[in-house]
Amino acid sequence: MADLAGTRYRTAPGVSWAVVQGGVLVIGGAPLLSHLLPYPEAAIWDMLGRGRSVEHVARLLPLIGRMSEEDAERLIKDSLRRWSELGLVEPSDEADDG
Repeated sequence: MADLAGTRYRTAPGVSWAVVQGGVLVIGGAPLLSHLLPYPEAAIWDMLGRGRSVEHVARLLPLIGRMSEEDAERLIKDSLRRWSELGLVEPSDEADDG
């Protein structure tokens, strides 16, 4: 994921989320909608929401989601594109890759 190395995202203003049974419930965007993200997308959302870099997520997702590195990278990129289009995430400078 060289093209996204060091990139971080955060939830956009006005977006709330909670871990629920089976995934993550995200409420926000324009228009205001609710989105239930199942796993492994929920794991991507959770890690990014906690300040982890895209690179960090890409290292862990193949293990969490039991998928190839290529499939994990594709899922991360597709999810970020979709969530950005929906107004749910935006780039961030803040970080915590601990």
